[in-house]
Amino acid sequence: MTYDQVAGDLSQANYSSLRAGKIKFRRLCEQIQYGMLIPMLVRPIADRFHAQGALLGLWGADVPDGMSHVPPAHEMIDPLKDTTALIAQVRAGFVPQPEAVGTFGYDFRQVVEMIREANVLLDDAGISLDTDPRRVAKSGAAQDADNESNETEVGAADGTLRLWLAKEALRQGELRLAGQALTLQAMETRATSLLTWSVTVGVALVAASIDSRFRDAAVSAFTCSTIAASACVWGMWPRSWRIAGQRFSDMERRALSTELEHLASMAQGVENAAEANEARVKRFASALRVAWVSVVAAPVVAAVVAGLGRL
Repeated sequence: MTYDQVAGDLSQANYSSLRAGKIKFRRLCEQIQYGMLIPMLVRPIADRFHAQGALLGLWGADVPDGMSHVPPAHEMIDPLKDTTALIAQVRAGFVPQPEAVGTFGYDFRQVVEMIREANVLLDDAGISLDTDPRRVAKSGAAQDADNESNETEVGAADGTLRLWLAKEALRQGELRLAGQALTLQAMETRATSLLTWSVTVGVALVAASIDSRFRDAAVSAFTCSTIAASACVWGMWPRSWRIAGQRFSDMERRALSTELEHLASMAQGVENAAEANEARVKRFASALRVAWVSVVAAPVVAAVVAGLGRL
């Protein structure tokens, strides 16, 4: 057990240290529960109980399939963060949903049955809760699981799914713009590093060119460093950059009357912005390639010029 659990003293503990201690203690508890208590105590008692009931004719001799033993759940340290992380693990497929339910001390089959009964009661009473994914989407928007004739939403009138396509195009365009921004930031970081090295090496080469023995080689390497620095500066030179989002006044001035038309217009604007940004990203990438080649070529060129000078 940890010190805070024995003494109840949390005066010198912070969130990180407390969480680390709790995790270690819980792992020890799980090892004892699943490695000793359940297989050596709980399961033999359950088997004996089932065997006695079978002898009395209360049930069959075969043990039911899927019988599980779920220990009491550990209380979460930060319920919001822990629950968010657990949901992400289940959605990513890292943790099976029955195991996630088991962390709260419940049996998955019982939970499924409880949810089914609760949904029936809520539907009979005409109550819709925002925790019901059949009625409320993750974003908070209302949705009806029983309404399969929503022609405006799914485009069933002409089978084109135009509204869904407009929404998806807008979402994909915003994701593309976000990815471009991250790419530009990474390239700016690399360009800054290359520029720093190029300037530093260039100053050193200028000093080396004072000696006539190294002048030719130093000038050749300095030329490569200058090209690298110039390429970095050209790539980082401020240019227009389009971002997602539109002003409400601009949207209001458009002569559009339906949600589909507005979404299509916004998706087109995002696509145009992404295309404009893509051109700048490609130019920046070309400048970085030139800078890298120049930096790598500088010592090679200097060595070749120095070798020729000795001939």
